Amino acid sequence: MSDYIPLAWDLPWHLLVDILGRIPVESLARCSCVATSWREVTNQESSLKRKIDLERGERDLSGWDISTWRKLFHVRIFDSAIWSIADLGDNVAIGGELGHLQIWKKGVWELVGSLQGHRRDVNCLLPQPRNLLISGSSDETVRIWNLVDKACVRVIRGQKHGVLFMSVSDGLIFCGSDDDNIRSWELESGDHVQTFQGHTSCVTSVVVKEGRMFTGSEDKTIKIWDITKGESVRSFDCSQNLDEELWVNVVWVDDEKLVAVRGNGEIWEWDFSQGL
Repeated sequence: MSDYIPLAWDLPWHLLVDILGRIPVESLARCSCVATSWREVTNQESSLKRKIDLERGERDLSGWDISTWRKLFHVRIFDSAIWSIADLGDNVAIGGELGHLQIWKKGVWELVGSLQGHRRDVNCLLPQPRNLLISGSSDETVRIWNLVDKACVRVIRGQKHGVLFMSVSDGLIFCGSDDDNIRSWELESGDHVQTFQGHTSCVTSVVVKEGRMFTGSEDKTIKIWDITKGESVRSFDCSQNLDEELWVNVVWVDDEKLVAVRGNGEIWEWDFSQGL
């Protein structure tokens, strides 16, 4: 494992852009004011120029032009906190407290429709092909929605605690939970497939790629799982100099690298080019 990368400019461009796209826009703005390298990246990458920034727990949604740091819009979505957002092309899906899940039209910011069914916080959203949207909630359910008629087409029940993060691969949905476990389910039938046990605190990220699952947790570890066997095959301790209340998130996986962000803002990288 390499040491953490303060600015990570030696990372591949697409990975660097992906990481910067996850940073709150206010932080990006401050960094660009004192570092020309940050400003060059944000000015060159069009996807960062008009970034919708979401602060978890806020009630408002803001849009920014990062090339000028000018706020483009500021709208009140809910009277309660926003917890999740998903880009649907012309629209945006926004999940919040108390089961709120709404579709908004970009630009004019008009309410297109509400998806009703969740009873508690909507923590995560995954757009899918064929006009489908998957939502995970603290009410211990996963719902699959048809965005054309705004109807719930399937409810997956059986989570023991709230669903915090999700990933979809090969017809399965993998759900990280605050009971420290990850469960996989058949998307078509809603049947339970496996439970992955090994973390000792909330699962803060789930990434599935080519038969392996990569998870981060508030226990400050990253685990790599063999999906077929349901077993952890590798674990990385990221607790060095990390405060007790902070976490570690997996943000990128490819054939050679795993990149994670810790709750204190550090970026960590592992090189898999010589194998796991």
